[in-house]
Amino acid sequence: MSTRHTRYNKEIDVLHEISYLLGRAKSNSDMYRIAVEQSIKNLNIDRIAIFLITGPDSVQGTYGTDIEGNVVDESWFTSTIEEHVFASKMIQERTFISFQHHTSLLHNFANVGMGWNGYVTLWDGNEAIGWIACDNLLTSLPLKPSQVNILKMLGFIVSQSIVRRKYQGQLIAANNELEIKNRELKYLTSKLEQLVFIDPLTQIANRRALKRYLDDIYKDEISRHLSLSILMLDIDNFKSINDKLGHLEGDQCLQSVARHLQQTVTESNFIFARYGGEEFTLAFVGISKEKLTQIAEEILRDIRTLKISHPHSQLENMLTVSIGGVIVSSIEGSNYIELIQTADRALYRAKSQGKDQAIIESYSKEQCA
Repeated sequence: MSTRHTRYNKEIDVLHEISYLLGRAKSNSDMYRIAVEQSIKNLNIDRIAIFLITGPDSVQGTYGTDIEGNVVDESWFTSTIEEHVFASKMIQERTFISFQHHTSLLHNFANVGMGWNGYVTLWDGNEAIGWIACDNLLTSLPLKPSQVNILKMLGFIVSQSIVRRKYQGQLIAANNELEIKNRELKYLTSKLEQLVFIDPLTQIANRRALKRYLDDIYKDEISRHLSLSILMLDIDNFKSINDKLGHLEGDQCLQSVARHLQQTVTESNFIFARYGGEEFTLAFVGISKEKLTQIAEEILRDIRTLKISHPHSQLENMLTVSIGGVIVSSIEGSNYIELIQTADRALYRAKSQGKDQAIIESYSKEQCA
């Protein structure tokens, strides 16, 4: 293989290595520094600097080399594009790479010598994003054709690295914004669910939530082979509480009952909902009739501990509830609407037989015929 081809392959390898290092850079600043350091070290370029277009007529430095060839941070440098006459003309004419020979070499717009300088414009599609400036101030060596090709490829590599990092940053920002939007959506969905499935007065599930729960239970293959129990609770003499003590006291009574029942009933697979007015419903999956009866008795006993005070009396009246319940040994083949109706009829009998009691029935098709 000829010396020329060997040198060319080596230069290609160096450019690949630079591209790899730029892709691994931790920040934009780190990327510009690596590009300048590697170009001086491995591409035999005397001085090089990268400038970015930051506005319609503004330019900012990144990393470059001083008049002694040291790599320095030049991010402090700002100017207008028009002050860089040669680069500005290249951008206007959409020229990718160009050189000036036997020209003044500048550093911070001050003349520091004579030689050649070159500019490689950097692009994001049709948009100019900056340029690479280089010269031969240190060695005064003439420009080689191979250096022109190297600078062309370097310009492409740096452009692609800037654009890739730019869009990666935009993607990260978009993902962060999407995450914020998702959190907002989750919050709004939660608030909407409160409006749709939560009773605003008692802050427990409402009738719509009860229907959703039962619909899901009947669709679940495992649950369909288990028992389903329903308790219907009604606060005794609630109308007289509203009439004698006022609706505010009535609302507080409903809230107290809801809080109390949430603490009393601790089963794992059940729902507790306000069915309407002063009526509450509990639905349980997979418990026995004995357990259902025990829960009903615990509710009756615990509700009696709540007291209702009359504003015109020093006496406290005991609060009570009546309960109607039903259980079906297997959800499969049953209808929860019929179960609720059966529990409601049992509740009516508990009311008519003296209140403050529970009547629990086993469900059968004949009851609903």
